[in-house]
Amino acid sequence: RLAVTCGMHVTERAVAAGLLRPTTVSALLARDPQEAPQDLVDAARVLETAVRLAPQHAAEALRNGLVEALARALTASAAAPFHGRTAVQLAAVDCLAAAAQKCDASDLVSTCLSGTAIIPALEKVLVSNHDRD
Repeated sequence: RLAVTCGMHVTERAVAAGLLRPTTVSALLARDPQEAPQDLVDAARVLETAVRLAPQHAAEALRNGLVEALARALTASAAAPFHGRTAVQLAAVDCLAAAAQKCDASDLVSTCLSGTAIIPALEKVLVSNHDRD
């Protein structure tokens, strides 16, 4: 939350302090979206800001499980309707898109997108949102 509030300078310091470590990425995105949707939105926004700072940050986040963590969050958000569901899903998708666009290692992006649960998670989100409409 601090990085969202204070902007990119704090985010850069947070990255230097380990924001993109596997355990940190996983912990930030491990909240139950139904119980703490705003926490999950804030975490996704912080990570999105971090990966937009530099291609190496995007690559580090991808290597350290960002896509898998986002897939888990998206899958959990598709399970049942709740207040804030759309915000959680949009924040997760924006974070994923930023990492994929900013990363300069196309082979890494391709591997992350094809070798994880992100595509099935996105499909669940689309189906659950279509069914809701």
